[in-house]
Amino acid sequence: YIPGDVGAPAPAAPLPLYYVFLSECLGGAALCGAVWAFATTKMGDVYVRKMALINCTLRTVILAFGATGPAVNPALAFSYVFATEGAWPTLENHWPSYVAYWFGGLTGAVAMGLCWRFINVPSKSETAKIVLGACCVGACIAAWSFHLGVEADALVSDHDYAAAMERRHPLTKLLKRQPKAYREL
Repeated sequence: YIPGDVGAPAPAAPLPLYYVFLSECLGGAALCGAVWAFATTKMGDVYVRKMALINCTLRTVILAFGATGPAVNPALAFSYVFATEGAWPTLENHWPSYVAYWFGGLTGAVAMGLCWRFINVPSKSETAKIVLGACCVGACIAAWSFHLGVEADALVSDHDYAAAMERRHPLTKLLKRQPKAYREL
């Protein structure tokens, strides 16, 4: 049992649950795609290369999907709660985390598994499997970076702007003046 906040993965406050679910779904798909493309093909013959590519994918997911606090591993999201509360998180108190971190990640893994089933046919060359797997990983990261990530950042930014407007001095509210940082935008 560890008292206090230990820094568990968590989404930014204003994000709806479906953003976190889709983020974990894409993150889980990207990680599974990396494992299958780099570990089950001839790329996996060299341990250092295989682990470097998988770790690079994992770090990219963690850094690129920052607004939703990606856990990528569902047990990671709950291990912090277990450490601080001394018991496994209950469904009643932590149902959004179950939806986002368990079902999101598992849905992404299943989706990538179905994609890999079509990629991993005996008639395809090893190189084609690696390229197609890497393309699936890239598509997951790009989907987040160019669509969901932009919207998530906008939601967080709007929330931060609203919070800054609420914290203004009463005189600036009366004069309808915005904080200096937001006047320049």
